[in-house]
Formats: sequence, structure tokens, C-alpha cells
Amino acid sequence: MASVLLQDLLRRKKGEVEEFIEQACAIVIDAQGSPSEGKDSAACAPLSIAEKNGDICDVIILIADLISDLECKAVTDVLGLQDLLRTVCYPVICGPSDKLTQMSNGNPKDDGSKIVHSICWLVAVYIKKSRQDDPVAMGIISGIKGAVCDNLEGSNSLSSIMMGHEDHGSESSSWISPNFHILSALEILEHIQDSQACNLLEEEWFREVVSGAIQSLESVEPVICARLCGIIMKEGLTTHRILEEVWQKVKEMHQRSQAISSAPKDKGSNIYLVLCVLANATLSPGERDSSATLMFYSDVTFWMIIQQGLLCHIDPLTRKRAMFLLKRTLEVVRSRKDPFSVTCRPRETDESPIIWWSPDNDSKLLQIWNDFVLFYEALGEVQTHVVQPVLAKWATLLNAAKSDEEGKPYLHTSWLCVLLERSFKHEGKTVTRWGVEQALLLDVTNIPLMTQGGDKFLFGPLLSVLREPYLYTTCRTDSTTHLDQRPLVAVQTEALLNKLLSQLSYEQKQEFHRNLVTGICKLMWGPVPLTLLLESVSGLPECPAWGTQQLYDFREVLQSSVLVFPPAVRSCIQVFLSLATIRLVDVSSVPLHEVFTFLAALNASGTLKRGEHVWQQICNWLSMNRNTEAFLSGAGSCAKDLKDKITGDPSEDNASSLHEVEVDRLALEILMLADVHSQESGNGSNCRAVLGTLTVPLREVLCTVGNRIYLPPGQADRSIQVLTAITGIVLNSTGTNNKDPVVQELNTILNETAAEIFIYLMRRIFSLDVSKAESLDKVHTYLDLLSTLNSYCSTVESSGVLQATAQLESFKKTLVKDCPAVLISSSEAESTQDLFRSYVSIELISWRLNCSHSDKGIFQAQELYSTILHLEISALHDNKKSSSVGERDSTGPLIGIFLGRKWSCIHRFLEAGHVTADYEGALRRCIDELSLVSDTNSTLIMDCAAFLLRKLVSSSPDLCCEAVTAAWCCVMDFYRNKHFWELYSAFVDMTFQHELLTQGPETPLFNTIQKIFEFILIKGETKLGLLNLVVSNVCRSWQQLIVEGQHTAEVIKAMTNYTYSLRKSVLFGSMKRTGRLEEELLLYLSTNDTLGSLKGTLTTTSIERDPALVRVAVINLLIRLGETKSPESQTFLVHFLQSLLEEEKAVTPEKKCYVLNSQVHRIKQRVWQAALVVINYIPQESSNAIFKQILIQLASENQSSAKHMMEWLVVLMIHRFPSTVEQFWARLDQMIEGSRCGFSPILIIMSQLGAVQPSREAKVSFYNKAVPIIFPWSLAPTVSLRVQSQVALFKIWLDCRRDGLTEVLDRYPTLNACMEYNENRGSAITNKMEGNFFLKDFHPLLDYSLETIFQSLPYLTLVIDDELVIPDLFLQESPDLWGDDSVKSIALFNSRETLRLAQKLGTAADKRKSAFQLHSVIPKSSVDLSVIDFKERPLPLGGGDVQKKITPLREELAPGFEESDPTTEANKGQLVVVATLVDRMPNLGGLCRTGEIFGVERLVIGSARYLEDKSFLGLSVTAEKWLPIKEVRPSELKDYLTEMRHQGYTLVGLEQTANSIQINDYRFPAKTLILLGNERTGIPVELIHHLDVCVEIPQLGYIRSLNVHVSGALLIWEYTRQMLGLG
Repeated sequence: MASVLLQDLLRRKKGEVEEFIEQACAIVIDAQGSPSEGKDSAACAPLSIAEKNGDICDVIILIADLISDLECKAVTDVLGLQDLLRTVCYPVICGPSDKLTQMSNGNPKDDGSKIVHSICWLVAVYIKKSRQDDPVAMGIISGIKGAVCDNLEGSNSLSSIMMGHEDHGSESSSWISPNFHILSALEILEHIQDSQACNLLEEEWFREVVSGAIQSLESVEPVICARLCGIIMKEGLTTHRILEEVWQKVKEMHQRSQAISSAPKDKGSNIYLVLCVLANATLSPGERDSSATLMFYSDVTFWMIIQQGLLCHIDPLTRKRAMFLLKRTLEVVRSRKDPFSVTCRPRETDESPIIWWSPDNDSKLLQIWNDFVLFYEALGEVQTHVVQPVLAKWATLLNAAKSDEEGKPYLHTSWLCVLLERSFKHEGKTVTRWGVEQALLLDVTNIPLMTQGGDKFLFGPLLSVLREPYLYTTCRTDSTTHLDQRPLVAVQTEALLNKLLSQLSYEQKQEFHRNLVTGICKLMWGPVPLTLLLESVSGLPECPAWGTQQLYDFREVLQSSVLVFPPAVRSCIQVFLSLATIRLVDVSSVPLHEVFTFLAALNASGTLKRGEHVWQQICNWLSMNRNTEAFLSGAGSCAKDLKDKITGDPSEDNASSLHEVEVDRLALEILMLADVHSQESGNGSNCRAVLGTLTVPLREVLCTVGNRIYLPPGQADRSIQVLTAITGIVLNSTGTNNKDPVVQELNTILNETAAEIFIYLMRRIFSLDVSKAESLDKVHTYLDLLSTLNSYCSTVESSGVLQATAQLESFKKTLVKDCPAVLISSSEAESTQDLFRSYVSIELISWRLNCSHSDKGIFQAQELYSTILHLEISALHDNKKSSSVGERDSTGPLIGIFLGRKWSCIHRFLEAGHVTADYEGALRRCIDELSLVSDTNSTLIMDCAAFLLRKLVSSSPDLCCEAVTAAWCCVMDFYRNKHFWELYSAFVDMTFQHELLTQGPETPLFNTIQKIFEFILIKGETKLGLLNLVVSNVCRSWQQLIVEGQHTAEVIKAMTNYTYSLRKSVLFGSMKRTGRLEEELLLYLSTNDTLGSLKGTLTTTSIERDPALVRVAVINLLIRLGETKSPESQTFLVHFLQSLLEEEKAVTPEKKCYVLNSQVHRIKQRVWQAALVVINYIPQESSNAIFKQILIQLASENQSSAKHMMEWLVVLMIHRFPSTVEQFWARLDQMIEGSRCGFSPILIIMSQLGAVQPSREAKVSFYNKAVPIIFPWSLAPTVSLRVQSQVALFKIWLDCRRDGLTEVLDRYPTLNACMEYNENRGSAITNKMEGNFFLKDFHPLLDYSLETIFQSLPYLTLVIDDELVIPDLFLQESPDLWGDDSVKSIALFNSRETLRLAQKLGTAADKRKSAFQLHSVIPKSSVDLSVIDFKERPLPLGGGDVQKKITPLREELAPGFEESDPTTEANKGQLVVVATLVDRMPNLGGLCRTGEIFGVERLVIGSARYLEDKSFLGLSVTAEKWLPIKEVRPSELKDYLTEMRHQGYTLVGLEQTANSIQINDYRFPAKTLILLGNERTGIPVELIHHLDVCVEIPQLGYIRSLNVHVSGALLIWEYTRQMLGLG
């Protein structure tokens, strides 16, 4: 249609253009349908028609071209044009945003995109040619302003745009301003700028659009932001004022992004996009007229923006733009050759500029900034080997940050912080470790870190990265390195904090400490990092810095993240915070009661023990601050505060109890203040007086509590709480005795108040109302008091508490009389109150029973037992389940507690043996009621069930099986609960009893226990300690029975039943490091003297969770059993060893090797470790069969640790069972004649066997037989076998010379001469001998110990640290076994130091360090450049070249701009690579990658399915996403080549032909098609005839052809070289 209109135009005269335009407009309008057909159809039709008919776009462009030559008045008079705008154009460019965006960003040749672009061009031309008062033009301009300034979408008012007056020629016509989509508005503006740029700045509306666009830069998407920048800062169409306005807007955007930490990623990146465009517009190197240029880089904000962009870890594009700005600015500053300096941030005290330049220091500064840029860009690389060489330049940058002779550093420390923070975010842990260590080792005495704003770095990124647990891994540089050493990162952290504090003033130190607390508390921490950091904080110098807010912040941490830490770790944290508090709290601003409240919160687990180090430190601190106002006011108000707390708040419920923290706070405050007075005066009477004064309110209530009937119960109960807390702290004190004035005064208080207290308890405890929520808490309060008083009276000397003890005994007698009566009266438990009374009675009975060592005569046992056993609560439980959801339920918790105490009492009666019981009936009741309990009270029921199981295991095995299953289901309900370990421990004690384990495989009980064990075995790999508890308890109980001697046969029977479980246990080991760090932390903390009595708990806890404990427990058990030397034990151990060998055979891969420290390697090593121990205890008659099996398995592929253990085992067996030596020689002959697989270990064994011969004659005889066998193999053609034979001969020669076996040396003079020559020459044989500890340092008999088997040998064969088992663990697990030297067959420790020295100094140790650097995921704690030395040492400072990966240019440019360099684009050709004939996927993948790198226009392949092949994708590395790929099948190839020739391409084939041209002699045309041949057959002849030319690659070797991928790559490069104009 467009061509017809053009031909018609040529026949018309010039004056008829207006008429033609009207007709063309009518054609377009008619094509889309009449507006009267309906608004909806009119709104949608133009777009759909345009997509179907591309000629419409040509007509619209033709109309725009025609009106561009008309006068303004003529344009306005063309009425059809306005109809076209209203009915066709506006609905398109104001259409739905998603459709318009899709078309605008689509293929320019697509009809949908063409209609948008043509309409925008028409609208732009109309504005250019219309009058200023044209309402249509005014409406369009208004729509553009609205879209740009207000960022309107334009689709909501589409129906109103379609409305207009019929009389369009009337001046009074009213047009509604269209709401353009912003993309349409931008394109119209760009067309207007291109056509009338010179006059546009004079237009007021355009200036308004620019101002609005500047304000919209922050809120729009990056693509739109880029186009706005292009309009605002278009070359030749901007002013200094506009650029200044843009810069001010950038500063505002930066300030808001700083204030809003969670700013959207895309919106924050707009800052750098705008700055890049601004830099292109203003920063021109060499321009020295600063008056004409916006020098925004003189503002410190600009450099802060750059630094922030360089640290934008989530957006690599922002980082690239920030680096572009840095490079561009430095280039401009340097080119102007004027001194340049930007002052630092206002908050910094140092006057050093954030950046400066001087022509006098040009070369020095240039080198520094080049190093900075290289360092930063290297940190962006994922590969560690690329980063590693650049790290050597860190020292140069550090020196640049130090002050020079003039006192001014070349580099501001903030730039160092940028590099360090960037290293923290590196994908490689090695680089992160390096960054952390360098940050902690900063020389802050010479580098002004704190004075240059370094606190933001310290309390932000550095603290954040210190949360990474792997930083605290303790690596053993040798096997004697103790895991109880403090991690180096923790040591360096404390050292850095101390160095920083030493540089600060008093006020700065206070601010530093407060900022440190803020930084710690706003982050989420793991147990290991937080514990070690708080330990460092607790060791800092004293400084009154912490206020109330800091204490509140730490309490929040204690109640959130710390709450889920392991209890032992949590206790350590509480101790460290206590010490830190007294060092850093500001007593002038924090009230004393706030300090004690915080200490009470830290004492939740009883970590503050009176008399220990921490308690003493707090008392010393109180004594030092005794004269301060806070102390005087606090001490004076302590008694008043206690009275207020006891009296309670009249406005609240006066019956409520005190919170636990409040109770602890009052008790701590009273006792610590008393101890302070005792220390200062040295007079016990003064201390007693102070304590008496402080406890006056307590005495006033408790001395009359029994007789004052109208005393509010709340006051009495709160007084009891405080008294219990005080008594408990004194009771748990270290070194308490009757001479202690606190004890004396407490005795007085108890003697005075005991009678009244017990009267009150008897009156109160049975009258509590269960409907009140606090009733259960009240009972617990009273029971805590009774338990504490009973323990206290039993601990202190009776003379001090005579009256209190007498009253306590009287109370016990009353309970014996009253409790059974109450229990019998409430036995039917028809109501909750009856149940509650029964519960109270059982609690008191249980307490009374626990008070005596003997139960005989306390109660009428049989009657009371029967009453308790038959207490029924099923009716109440049914009522509980049927109660409504909203109804308050007080029965549930009570049922659980009641049943727990019930079975605790029953257990006590049954154990005492004073009752006649139906065990079976009791167990059935136990099973039924276990299902009703859903809390930790289940442990009490399981304890009773354990007793019943022992009684019934023989008579009622099915019932026992049912009980075990019910208990296991109860435990699994708590698998992810904090109470799991408590229930699990009770279950283990119940189920894995010796009596139950003797049941044979034919019983259901065995099958049930076996299934449970298998589940525990699987889960134990991830949940540390799960299997430990089972295996260690069982092994210890069996060991005890073996020691007693009467039950050894039963133990062997049980062990035989569970051979599978024992075998799996001896091979157990966690592959994951989960929990390993916590274990190492506890080992270290167990050596910290400040933790006092906690140390013993920490040691026990760490051992219990160690995965190695499982193996250790079984090995100790096997040794204990073997030492009995009984035939039964030997039979079992033979059977066990054979099962281990079968396990080793099953896990050995048949055809492929296994890697070092893999799961297979670890299992095989554990098998041979156990075998080395058990071999001591097998009898002679079983040795031949086992020896034969070991020799067969010796031929399999093994890692060094397993191979050496097998060799050692063979040597030991030959030494212990001499008859096996003939079997060894027979096996050797068999290997010589047949397969030589596994021959190298045989050579090593022969070299070691001489050392274990019993006499000189035996050695001579052995060597005379061995040397002739080995000697011929020293000339074998196989290198490895030849070298191994020579090394074995060298070992034999050394042993003969050492032992003076001249007979052997004289008999083989050739051997003697060769070995002397090798020794003097330093050949490969001697080097291999030096590097092999097994030949050089190891002795099979002298080094036979658990230390060698489990620690030294694995360590020296590069086994990972997790597999090393220190011998101390065997001693700790079973001290009775190793403490009295009862083990004669194997030593625990090595008797000589040879292997220990080899671990520290030998070649094997060097190999381990190198291997550790190469293979370890987590390097050693001390990180230096050698740690990341993978293949080569770091380059010397300032020397050598380094890798620097190419960054594609298009990634640095703003989206929306042209993405190619004009100079590169001009030389870029049009190369099509046709690989249809190539059918091997790796070759196609490589061609795809090569083609994308060198900018090939298109790659042609034979099938699109190739793109999904894994081999293709592995070589292409995502290049297929960026390179256009076309499918042309081989059958279509000739037609495709013909088509390409018609498009102007020269067809070039890569093939050796009679007329082929060498590629270096051929000049490629710009439009070239390269055809590659098949890998085997090349290019077929029929296609060669179809080509224009064939080229070949010149060759110098003998092989006829190159790989097709290599050939294609060479041809692509030659084409690219020619197009780029390179030499």
C-alpha cells in the first residue's frame, strides 16, 4: 500500500501535498475501523491491525516525512492529521504498559515495535511543525510532561482520549491532554532533540520536562533512568546549571540510600548510572578550565559514593560502574597536572584527605592507585589462583596508608577498608580468611584507622565476618598440636581491640565500647564466635563505658540467640559477660540494682558460685566502687528494696510470686554486699551485722508467718523465694564452712524462722486452689525450699542448725502421717482438685523418700505402694481431651507432673524391695500412662520401666518389647525439642541394659532394639552424641561386668548378638564438621581458670559429643575382652575380625580408585585400625585363615594410611605366628608367576620383616632369602615397581649395616656397591627413602601402640584431622583400663619419640602441610601468603605479571545506551561459522565458546538438540546464551550455502585440497562464511566444488590434521586479527 501511495505522490504537484496527507490519514483511519464502532474496539484495533499489516507503519512514516516540509499553519489545517493522532496514535502510545514495554524493547524489525516507533516519530514531527497555540500540540506537550515528571502509566484515561468534538476546525475545540506511557514520551523527546536541538533549550516546556526528569531519576527503573539521563545530559543540549542540578539530585539520592539500609537494589544502582553519564558529560582528560566544568569530584560525597558502590556486594554492575568512575576521575585529575585534594569526612579528627594528587608525586601515586585497582578487580574473580598472586601487593598499599616524611599518607585508610571488606565477601574461604587476618593484624599504631573513620568498618563488616564459624577452626600443624588451644583469630581479635583502645582518649574509649556492644547485639551469632568474642571483651582494660542501654542490649541477646546455644556454652558466655560487666559498666550512670539485675540474668544456670573467681572479682569491683554515689545509694536501699519486693505492689495481685531474675538479684545483692564488708573489715561480726540488717524485712515476715493467719500469702511466698535463693547460693559455695560469717548468720536466720515456716507450709500446701494458675508454681516454690533446707542441714555442721534440723525432722514425721491419709482420701481423683491434692501428697512423699538413704520403716510401704499404683486419672484425661478450645485447662500440665512423681515413688519402693509387687501389671500400667505424658516427666516413668524390664525380660519378652516401643515413640516426639537429650538419656538407660541385650536374635525384643540402633546409627552422623550415649554406656557396663569376672560369658553372648552393631560402631565417624567447632571450643574453655567449676563440666560435655568416642569405647571394650585370654573371648574376636574384613571387602570399589579422605578411605582405615588391635588376641589355629584373607585384600587399591596398616598387620602376624611365613612366601611365588597386582606392598613387607626377626641368625637367613627375590625387580620395566624394589633393597641394606650383618653384605657385593653409590650420590632412591616415614622412622614392634595406630600413622599419611584420635581419649573414656597398666598386649602411648619428631620435622610433615594447603576446605588459623600457595609462591612485591580476566565492555555501560565501542564496531566483520558437519559435542561446545568470545555473527549447527547435550554445555559455558545459533541440517546445507552467497558472503572451506591457500596468505572479506568439515571425513567433494575458496593451516609436524575445534578457533582468530587491523 505504501508503494502505491508513493507512486501517486510523484504524479501530483507540490501544492497538493496537504490533500495527499489527508487522504493518507483517511486510509490509515479506515484500516483500523471507524471510531463510532465503539470505544473498546477503537482502543484496541490500531495495535492489532498494525501488527498484522506492516505497510501501515510505512504510511505513517511517509506522513511524518511529508509534514516536516509544511509550514506550521498548513500542518494545523490538515484536519485528517488530527483525527489520525486522536484515533490511531494516542491509543497505541498510551496503551497498556506491559504490551508497550514488550514492543518497545523487542526486535526493531517486529511489526509491533515498528508501529510504536513510527507513531512516536509522527508525533515528534507534529510538535516541531505546529504553532505554539495549537491545542493538539499543547496537549501532547502536557502529556509528555505528565509522563516524565509524574511517571504516569497512561492507560487509565484511554477512553477519555478517544472523546472529541466533531468540529475539529473550530478554535473552541477542547482536547484532553493524553496520558502518555513514559516509554512513548521518552522516544518522542528523543526524536524532538535530534531534529531541533539548537532551539530546544529556549522552550519553557522543555526546561520543565528536564527539571521533572531530574526529580524522577531516583524512582524509575534503570532502563528508563538511562534514557532520561540521555535526554537531560545530551551533548550540546545541556548547561552547567542542569549538570549542577543533576549532581545535587545524586547527593540527595545518596543521603536517602544511606538512611534506608534496605533500599531496593535497582533504585540504588540509579545513582551510579546517573554518575556514569554525568562523568561522560563533564570529565574530559586534559581539560584545565575548571570554571567551565562541573567539578563534582571535589566533593567528598562523590568519593563516599564510589566507596559505597565498590562495596555493593549484591550488584556486580554497580561495582563495575563505581570502578569506572574511580578510573575516569583519577585519569582526569592526573591529566590536569594541578594539585588536587578532597578533605575528609567532618566527623574525622585526622586532617588527611580522602584522596589527593600532586604532580610532584605523580609516579608514586599512579603506582599506588594502579595497585589498588588491580587488587580490587582481582578480588572480583572467583578462582583463588587468580587472586593469590595479587595479594602480595597488600604490603605496598599498607605502606601507602602510613604517613610519609611530610606526615601525609598517600592512601586514606578507608580505601584499605574497601579492599578488606571486599575480601570478606569473596566466594573462596581462603581469601576471606586472608582478609580477616590482615584486618586483625593492621598496624593501627602507624595507620590512623580510628581517626579516619575506621570505626564504621570495625563495628560493621569486620564484626559481621567474625561470625563465620570456620574462621575459628584449629588446624594441627602436627599431630601433637592440642585442640585445647585458643583459636588464633580470637587471639588476634583481642590484640587488635587492645591496640585500638591504647590509641584512643578517655571519651573515645567510652564511645568505642558502646559502639562495640551495639555492633555485637544487632547481629545474629553462633555459639563459637560469640563465646570467643565475649571472652576477648571480658579481658579488655577497665573503662566505665557501659550504660543501662548496653545492659539491656545484652539481655536481649541472652533471651534470643544465646537461649538456643548448648547449655555449657551458654554458661561460659554468662561468665564472660559477668567479668566484662564489672570491667566496663559506668557506675556513675547505672544504678546498682540494674547491675545486679543483669548479673542475676546471667546467673540463670547458676554460673555465679560464691567463693569462685568470678564471684570474687565482682566483690572486689564492689569494694573498689564502695565510695561512689551509686554504691552508697544502692547499698543503703537494698533492705528497703527487699521490703518493697516482699510487700508487693498494692495495685497488683498481692498473691503473685517474684520473677526468678528478681529473686536471684535480691539474693546476689544481699550476699555480695555482705561479702564486701567481710573482705574490707576482716571481721566476721561486721559481716553478720550487715547481713542481718539487709535481711531484716525477710525475718519480719518469716518469724511470724506460721501464726499470722491474716498475713497475705504473697508476702510469705515471696519471702520463701528469697530465703531459698540465699540458702541455695550459700549451699553451692566453694569452700563453705561454719567459720564463714555468712553461714553463721544464715544459720541464725534458719533457726529463728524454721518452726514458723513449717507451720505455714503444712497449713498452706494442701489448701492451694488448683484453678489458680500460680498454684503449681507455689508447690514448686515450697518443694524447692524443703529440698534446699534438707541439703543445707545435711551439709553444714549440725551444731550450727540444731533448731532448724529439729524442726525439719518434726516436719518429716508430720508428712509421714498426713500425706498417706490425704492420698487415700483423694485416691479416686474425681476432680481436678482431688488430683492436685494427690499430686501434692506424692510430691511430699517423694521428697521424704529422697531425704533418707533407707526407706525401711518410713511409711507403711505395701499399703502406700498399692494406693499410689492404683491411682486413676483416665477420667480426668478424657475430660481434658473433650474440653472446648477456648476453655482454660489446668489439668494437662498437672497430669504430666503427677504421673512423673507417681512412678518416681513406685520406683523407689520397688528398688528398696520392701513391697510385694505384680511386676507385669505394674509395667502394663507404666506403658499406658507413658502415653499420657508429653513432657520431661516421661523420664521418671522410664526410670521405673527400666527396673521392671530387668525383672520381666525373661518371663514376658513381648511385654518388654511393647514397653521399649512405647518409650521410643515418646522420645521421637521430642526429637527436635530442647528436652530431647534428657528423654533420650533415660531411654538409653532403660533399653540398652545388659539383661535386655542378652536376648537372642530369635526374640522380638532383639529385633526391636536392633531397628532402633540402626536408626540411631544413621541419625548419629548428623546429630552428634546420639550414638555416643548408647555405645559408651553399653561398653562401660560390659567392661564392668568383665572386670567382675562372673558375667563374662553373658557379656560375650550379648556382644555376639550385637556383632553387627559393634562392627558399625567401630567404623563410625561423622563426615560432617557439624559440632566439631563446639567440641574444640569446649576443650579450650576447659583450660580457662576463670570458669572455675565449669571446667570439669566442659571437658565431659566435649568428650560426650566427640564422634570418635564411639570407636574409642568399642576398642577399649575389645581390649578389655581380649585381655581375659579366655577361649570364648578369642572365638568372638576371631568372628569379629572376620566380619570387619568382609566389611572392608564390601566397601572396596571393584574397578575405580577412591580418593584420599573419602568415605571409602575412612571406612577402610577404621577397619585396619581395629584389626591391628584385635590381632593380638586371636589364637594360633585361626591365624592362617585370617592371614590368607589379609594377603588377598592387600592386592586391592588402597590409600597410604590403609596400605601401611595392612603391611604392618602382615608383619605383626608373621612375627606372632611364625607358621604364616610359609603362606607369605607362597603368595609371593603366586604373584611372581601370575598377576603382580599388589606386589609393591609385598616388597615393603619384606623390607620390614627383617627388623622383627628374633635373632641375628634369623635375620641373616631371612635377608639371604629376600634379597635374591627383590633384586631382579629393581630392573623391572615398570617404573613404580622398579623404584619400589630399589627402595626396599636400600632399606634392607641400611638395616644390615646398622645391625652389622656383614654376612649378608659380603654375600651380595653388587647390592652393597649400588647402595653406597646411591647414598653418596643422593639419588631418587635416597630421596624417596627420606620422604617415606614408614621405611625411615617406623618400627613395627617398637611403635606398636594406640597412639601410632590412631594418631601418628594417619597424620603422617595426610589423613584429615577429623580422623585423628588422640590417645588421651582412650584414657578418658576408660580410666580403669589404662590407669593400672592392666593392658599388657598393646601400649597406649609410643615408647620412643621418633614418630613424634617425624610429625614435626620430617619430610612427611612437609607433605602434609602442602597437601593441607591444596586439599583442605578450611585452611589453618594462621593465614599468610603460603597458605594459599596452590602451585607457586606469591610473586615478590612490585615484580612480575599477574592474571587479570577480561571484563566485557558492555557490562560497564549503562542499560539503554549503545553497547559497543565505535572503534571496535567499525572493524568488526560478519563471520558465519557453519559446523553442520561436526557431530561431536565437545567440539561444538568449544566452537560455540570461541565464536562468542571473538564476536562471530552466527554459528550454524546440524541440530538444535545439540544445545541440550551435557558435553556441549560443559564446553560452551553458557556461550550459547549470547551467540546466535541457527539449525541447518546436512541435507539442507547446499541450499543454505547458495542462499548465503546470494546475500554477499564469500564461502570459505577449511580443508586441505590441491588448490587450498594457507590462512596467513589469504585476505578474508568482511562478509565471510567458514565451512568446517567432519572430524573423520572432512568436507565432502560435492560441497568443496560449491565453495569459493579452501584454506588450510600451515603445519610443521608429521600428524596430518588438527582437531576441528582447534582448527576452527585458529581460523576465527585469523579472521578477527585481519578485521581488527593487527599486525
